[in-house]
Amino acid sequence: MDHDGRKNILEQLKAAFQGEKAAGVNANIQLKLTGEGGGNYYLHIENKELSGGEGMVEKPRLTLSADTKDLVDVFEGRLDPMSAYFQGRIVAQGDLGFAMTLAGLFKRPKK
Repeated sequence: MDHDGRKNILEQLKAAFQGEKAAGVNANIQLKLTGEGGGNYYLHIENKELSGGEGMVEKPRLTLSADTKDLVDVFEGRLDPMSAYFQGRIVAQGDLGFAMTLAGLFKRPKK
């Protein structure tokens, strides 16, 4: 039985992406994920749209390394991005200011 975590993480991020909040954002983001559904993925934000796929991207504005579950928990609002960063659960390299902006581009369910 195949739990396609790879497609799942990209689909979850695309579903939660709020394009209207991304006006003027043009960026490549590299995701290096471990755990179930782990692997290398990239996201591209341009013209208020999010695209992405499996693999590496050249010169990313931001690289996020994390366990897949932790990253999903951040984007779905179960894990605070700052707490995850300071606990070492998410490692960010590159434009750290943009990392803070990035979290705000995704819908977070109300608690």
